[in-house]
Amino acid sequence: MENILSNQYIQKFLSLYDDITINWKLLCIVVGLLILAHFGRNLPFVNVIYTLMSFIPTLVHELGHAVMTSITRGHVNDIHIMLTPKGIEKTGSKGYAETQPNGYISDILITFSGYIAPPLLYYWGIHCVKETHTIWFILTLAILGVYYFIKSSQKWLPILLFIFLIMSGFEFNQLPIHDLPHYLYSGYSIFLGLLLGEMILTLIITTQLAFKSKDKEWDGQALSNKTFIPSKVWWVIWTFIILTVIFSTIHV
Repeated sequence: MENILSNQYIQKFLSLYDDITINWKLLCIVVGLLILAHFGRNLPFVNVIYTLMSFIPTLVHELGHAVMTSITRGHVNDIHIMLTPKGIEKTGSKGYAETQPNGYISDILITFSGYIAPPLLYYWGIHCVKETHTIWFILTLAILGVYYFIKSSQKWLPILLFIFLIMSGFEFNQLPIHDLPHYLYSGYSIFLGLLLGEMILTLIITTQLAFKSKDKEWDGQALSNKTFIPSKVWWVIWTFIILTVIFSTIHV
């Protein structure tokens, strides 16, 4: 009898993932807060909030570089995310993936992949909701989490995240089954909101870099140096991908 009840609970729990809907109001609030925090990041306390909110978008961006490195048979030495405003100020970056490409084409693909990682993951998350198979998106995040743990020197950080998720799972287990959707929908929507906010900020930041900043190092300039294709061309490609993803998912 206990096994039957347990199996029924598991089936109901898994069915929640297939029934997930996006809370667009919450998603838009997260997008707005991330953008506001970005423009107010020089203010005390706001820079702490911005650093915390930027963790997932930055990690996804750097995972884009790292995963492409592995796909093209290069070597990933480290994935490092800055966790404090001082760390960001010191390095001039919110994070980095230390990679060794496997040749010229590998190098180009690795550099290109950072800015397309958030829109691709965002599109996959929206698509899974549309097709009522969000468990596949959750599994994707789990695989990326394990990959991050393997490749990062900050082992304590993914371990801390896994502990948090496990503890959350135990807390969810104590809740009535009908209360779980609220937490699942909210978490899903917040995650996608952070990715969408990052995409919008990417449009703003890369536009400034492509047309106003001549000497500042960024992925577009790095690709220009490697391919002799102007950085504005790479900006157009990234912008096209991001806008295509946004407008193709806006009616879901």
